[in-house]
Amino acid sequence: MKKILIGLYISIISICAFAQNYPTAPVRIVLSIGVGSAPDAVARKIAEVLSEKWKQPVVVENRPGGAGVLGLNYINSEPANGYTLGFLDGGTVVSYAVLYKNSEPISRLEPIVPVFDANMALYASSQISNYNELKQEIIKNPSYSSWNIGSIAHLLGAQYSAALQINALHVPYKEFGTWQADVSNKQVPYAFGSTGTIKAMVQSGKNQIFGIAAAQRDPRYPNIPTIRELTGQNITTLIAWCGFYIPISIPADIKIKLEKDIREAANDRRVQEMLARFDFISLSGMSTSDFKRKIKNDQDQYKDLVTKFNIVP
Repeated sequence: MKKILIGLYISIISICAFAQNYPTAPVRIVLSIGVGSAPDAVARKIAEVLSEKWKQPVVVENRPGGAGVLGLNYINSEPANGYTLGFLDGGTVVSYAVLYKNSEPISRLEPIVPVFDANMALYASSQISNYNELKQEIIKNPSYSSWNIGSIAHLLGAQYSAALQINALHVPYKEFGTWQADVSNKQVPYAFGSTGTIKAMVQSGKNQIFGIAAAQRDPRYPNIPTIRELTGQNITTLIAWCGFYIPISIPADIKIKLEKDIREAANDRRVQEMLARFDFISLSGMSTSDFKRKIKNDQDQYKDLVTKFNIVP
C-alpha cells in the first residue's frame, strides 16, 4: 500500500512539474481558414504574444478545406498534450456539429477562450453602382461565395437569395484571396463576410458593403442599411466569432495554464488594437461557460437553417 501511495505521489508531482514547465517545445495553432484572412492575422498576433510569454516558437498553420474538416482532423490526429491548439471560427465548429452525422472530430475538442465576435455584411464589387444594379447582377448570375459549406456566410447567403426569391448557387472557396478577387471581378455577384475581414478590400475601392446582417445598423457604418431594410424580410441574425479549442483529453493542469495564458494574450494591448482595426468585438469578458452556452444557441439556429435550405456537405 505504501508503495502505491508513493507511486501516486510521484505521478502527481510529475504532472504538476510538467504543467509548470509547459511548453518546452514549439506550439502550433491550427486554423481551418486560409492565409490572409482577418482571423488569420489575429491568430498570428496572439501567437506572437504567446511566444514571448512562453519563450518558445508558436506557429500558425492554416488547413482550410473540406468545410473545416481538414483542420479539425489534423488537430485530433496530434497528441493531446497541449502542443497543437485550434483557433476555430463559429461557422466551422457549429456547422460541423449540425451537418455531419459523425461529429466525433468536434466532440473530441472543447472551447476554452473566446476571442472575438464580428458583424456580417453583404458585399459586392465596387463596379456595381447601386443596390438595384446588384439585384440585376444576381438575376443574371445567381450565385454567391463563402469559405465553407454550412459556414455562416453560406447560411446568410441562402437566406438573402430566398428573400429576393432567387435560387442562387453557393460556391465554396478554399482560399480567401481567390474568393475576394472573384467578387471584385464580378465572377460571383455577392458574398457575406465580417466587416473586418472585407475591410481592406473595401478601403482599396475593390469591393463595397451594401447591407449589414444585424438587427440594427452598425454604429461604425451608420449609413449602411440592415438586410431587413434592404429586403423587407426577416432573416436569422448570425454573428461570426472565433475562439480557442483544445482536445478534451489534455491534462487538467495544462488546460488551466492554457486558458490563463491564452486569455492574457488575447487581452494584450497589441491584440486588442488589432481587433479594433478589423472591426471585431472583443470577447475578453466572456467566461468559458458563457462561451459554451453561446455555441449551443448557435447550434440551435444552424439546425433550423440547415433543415430549411436543405444544406448537405
